[in-house]
Amino acid sequence: MSLRGLSPFGERAPPSKATSSVAEKRRLQQAIVQLQQDLLQTKAELHKSSDQLNCLILLVKRAWTGDKSAAVHVANIIGVAPPDIKEESLADKVILSSKPKSQSLNNWAILTIKLLNREYKVLEAQVQARQKIFLQNRQNYLEEQLIQHKDLVTRGQTHNHRRSNTADEVERLFIKTYKVGIY
Repeated sequence: MSLRGLSPFGERAPPSKATSSVAEKRRLQQAIVQLQQDLLQTKAELHKSSDQLNCLILLVKRAWTGDKSAAVHVANIIGVAPPDIKEESLADKVILSSKPKSQSLNNWAILTIKLLNREYKVLEAQVQARQKIFLQNRQNYLEEQLIQHKDLVTRGQTHNHRRSNTADEVERLFIKTYKVGIY
């Protein structure tokens, strides 16, 4: 560990312009990496939701074509009692028909669905509130970064108006800052 840039009390000395721009670049790179990770996570969640929706569509299609197990799964997902399927065999095909449920059973299913929907709406409102807070924090952070970047650019432009660096000086500064050796 280098002691360069530390005061006698172990505190960091105020950064020079070169180190502050390096720190700014590092902070911006970290923000970019974080945004890329968020994007990958969102894409994964979207892919998972898409797969679940496709599975549900396939189950519904299979239930409509007469698959008993698919009909039971769809009924469980929807929240109604599974159908009582009656199978009738004719000469060359099998006919599946379901017996209608009693009115009380359907009423209980409808009540359950309405209660679940109400709970879902409450949870959805909470999630949206959290997402709004997250997005507002993200927007504030990015605006802060933009303001800091504009300040750095304006300071850099005023510095460049006084004296322009030659290509050799820029290269030396780059090598010194990033400790890059020419091989």
